[in-house]
Amino acid sequence: MRRLPWLLLLALSALILLWRLTWLPGSAESSAIEQPANGEINVPLAAGGKLNVNDAASEELALLPGLGEKRAAAIIKERRQNGCFSTLSDLTRVRGIGAKSVEKLAEYLEAKGCDN
Repeated sequence: MRRLPWLLLLALSALILLWRLTWLPGSAESSAIEQPANGEINVPLAAGGKLNVNDAASEELALLPGLGEKRAAAIIKERRQNGCFSTLSDLTRVRGIGAKSVEKLAEYLEAKGCDN
């Protein structure tokens, strides 16, 4: 009989822990940019329907097909170190992005706002 309160307390603690883990801020349900389960791209686009490579965040770029987190971070790093991209073909300055990649990304990206 003495074990029953401890078992109930343990079960209640486990339930509370599970509930808190599912409702913590920053969990998958509450993230600002999510990748839908159906595989479609969910990126906030400019008025023209394309993402501007010169002011896009790394998280936005990472959602584009063929980029991912590492290449998106490399694009941001290149942009900070060497200035904006005046054309999409300037993306070839980024290691791992060639002409074929730029061609595929042209559907989703544009290069605006560069006065070089």
